[in-house]
Amino acid sequence: MAVPDGLEELVPLYLADRRRDFREVSPLATAADLARMRVIGHNLAGSGASYGFEALSHLGAALERAARQGDFAESASQVAAIRRYLDLVQLATAG
Repeated sequence: MAVPDGLEELVPLYLADRRRDFREVSPLATAADLARMRVIGHNLAGSGASYGFEALSHLGAALERAARQGDFAESASQVAAIRRYLDLVQLATAG
């Protein structure tokens, strides 16, 4: 993971905001939850790589796709994968 020059100080805030996104969204089987997951996925797909988290961009794109297709099970799976990724990044940056 390579953070672009000038963004190092913003990374902790960016990651904290993404963790908040996933505390607010639950993988429940409702249209409103899918709409929220689609927006969050879209935002991750566009922003992750900008902060040096290419994998987060890919995960966000997968979440956006699943939510757009109305696939509740795959959306929940992608939410879980993103949460795991954010937990791993937190552990890696804490040390």
